[in-house]
Amino acid sequence: MTNLTDALKNVSTLAFDTAPIIYFVEANPNYDARVTAIFERVESGIITGITSVISLCEVLVHPIRNQNANLQKHYREILQNSPNFYTKQINSSIAYTTAELRAKYNLRTRPTPENNWENARVAIVGGGVAGLSAAWKFQKENFDDFILLELENKIGGTAQSGKNDFIGYPWGAHYLPVPFQENMELISLLDEMNLTEGKNQNGEIVVKEQFLCREPEERVFYKGRWYEGLYLNVGASDEDKRQLGEFQKQVDFWVNWRDPKGKRAFVLPVANCSTDAEVTDLDKISFTDWLKQKGFTSERLLWYCDYACRDDYGLRLEQTSAWAGLFYFCSRVRKSGDESQSFITFPEGNGRFVNFLHEKVRDKTRLKTIALEIVPNETGVDVIYLNTETNEIRGLRCKKTIFAACFYILFSDVRRQR
Repeated sequence: MTNLTDALKNVSTLAFDTAPIIYFVEANPNYDARVTAIFERVESGIITGITSVISLCEVLVHPIRNQNANLQKHYREILQNSPNFYTKQINSSIAYTTAELRAKYNLRTRPTPENNWENARVAIVGGGVAGLSAAWKFQKENFDDFILLELENKIGGTAQSGKNDFIGYPWGAHYLPVPFQENMELISLLDEMNLTEGKNQNGEIVVKEQFLCREPEERVFYKGRWYEGLYLNVGASDEDKRQLGEFQKQVDFWVNWRDPKGKRAFVLPVANCSTDAEVTDLDKISFTDWLKQKGFTSERLLWYCDYACRDDYGLRLEQTSAWAGLFYFCSRVRKSGDESQSFITFPEGNGRFVNFLHEKVRDKTRLKTIALEIVPNETGVDVIYLNTETNEIRGLRCKKTIFAACFYILFSDVRRQR
């Protein structure tokens, strides 16, 4: 076994879990000698010690319960006033890094005190548009036994908005394509918000004109000048134009494509997209590889497709699947030859939707709460979360959980049943 001196060789900063702090302060007979040697290195400045406010919360539970003021004071001195030892606050950046570390090293959270548990039939993790929409749907169905947890101090995720003395403004998502008539759930929300004024002769909803973006036009800045449109037509060769036309034929093919059940390949919401293998196989290759397979080599066309991926997904062409790339071009077009659906927008962008949905479920929303662990069990699922304002770890015993946060975090948050 490696001795302590060798283990700490070349270590300049050491992160402390709660247990060794308790062993040192309360002189645990099994570990006192080892942890004392470590804290002596911290006191002498050889090592810088760090921990989080979660440890402060945990070490104080026992002395507060036993009304031991001296022990409380001792812990506070160690964690808040010791030289070379720092207690860090928790913010969203640290929380995300914690999730990555837990995923990489299979780290687990400490047990939640029994009196910090409560019951809720459903927990919604994430207060962006997805989580708020689920809560709104519950409210419409007269179901209120749920709690929504959101890490930030403001609701909305990537659709948050702000406001100054003059006008609201978006921080992120800022428009919504007018939905097709089949998207009844979204249309019911638009109706509830009084944004619509009936249907046209084809049965498609009509959105009030003041809520539509009038003649949205993009421009490209190239060699010191602005050019209309996202595709740079100026200077395009005959081959560039031919490939653009062939690409549009591919888009038209998928816009018109239907599976044996009549489902479109690409449509909003994504749940209504076809699961036919011809479509799902597109998710197994990159958009780059699909374009190569189709013989597309035009630098202008490849830039155009790359822009689309960066615009909607924050990814480059080679990082985006062919399915996602084609979804961008096909999902908002009713039939080939049609223009893309109009955009609903407001000064505050999609913050208008966020604020409307939040008002409906404000009393069920808990801000500044990060889900640390989601634990399936025989009776349902436990959700363990941290209140980043009070630094208190709490738990929800639920029947179901809706995970509406970043998908990559899911695999570190959910404890797999053994």
